[in-house]
Amino acid sequence: PLARRHGDTATAARWHGEAVRLRAALAAMRRGENYVRAIADDGSELLHANALTAAWPALSGAVAADDALAALRADLERLEGAHLVRVQMPAFDEHSLPWPGRIALYPAGVRENGGQYSHGASWLVDALTALASGAENAAEANHLRAEAFRLWQKISPLGRDVPELAARYGLAPHQQPADIYSGPGHEGRGGWSWYTGAAARMLWAAYGLLGIDLRGGVVTRGAGPSGGLELYELRVRGERLPEGRE
Repeated sequence: PLARRHGDTATAARWHGEAVRLRAALAAMRRGENYVRAIADDGSELLHANALTAAWPALSGAVAADDALAALRADLERLEGAHLVRVQMPAFDEHSLPWPGRIALYPAGVRENGGQYSHGASWLVDALTALASGAENAAEANHLRAEAFRLWQKISPLGRDVPELAARYGLAPHQQPADIYSGPGHEGRGGWSWYTGAAARMLWAAYGLLGIDLRGGVVTRGAGPSGGLELYELRVRGERLPEGRE
């Protein structure tokens, strides 16, 4: 789109061809409803439930919406727990084949290795929001957006101040943690509070849920959100921004 806007049709055609090639390569990596995450030097495939290959078929726009939703739902069944959203399952260990690298050196359920790694988990929210925006009917859009909001709440620190969760969680309830652990002995423990990367990702995911877009320094308020959400008011530099305005 950038080259096309500048009238550079040759460059636009070149990158369109690359996009077509990459789309075909991606399709070849589909295994059932899931996608291969990585291929080892010996050709063996890393194929497991994870937020990366669950969310990015939808976020990339390179996969048909039905296929993207199928991949997302298949992995969410394994990634979502009672009080957290894992970034991958199952956890790696020293016996994992193909060897995934140093991620396997974390204990099972800690950080990226089977815990909630909030940065990556937030992609799942974005993917559901993207699919809601492209849904064919209002009922489907409402359902997907409500599901996205439910996941956003579960990833966030909201609701972790109740007695049955707070003692194990161990962090302040107003700080977005980078991690929530899920392994034996530390189920529900929060880690890396005040982590700006996780907080920024969750804020951006909330913008998407509420129909707020920021591009090139311009804030746009789209049509009102659905799925039980309501944007009461949006102010930019102190000025109220009406619906459908920049």
